Amino acid sequence: MTLISYFARPPSETITARLCRKKATDCQRIALTIDDPKARRVYLQLTKLWREKADMLEACKRSNEGGVVIDFAKRTWS
Repeated sequence: MTLISYFARPPSETITARLCRKKATDCQRIALTIDDPKARRVYLQLTKLWREKADMLEACKRSNEGGVVIDFAKRTWS
């Protein structure tokens, strides 16, 4: 597993959460313009995941008042 840590963000900044919310908005916009129902479901699911990630980051910021640790699991594609 690869661990990537990001620190050094002042507690008042929510740049990461804001970027996650922007990605959620982008995914939702794409979902509303796609004709394929299967692809639309995928983009709506991505929208939900990006919003949950932003909520989690904001909750972490409030509870820790500090940096965020992002853990990217190493994937093997088959």
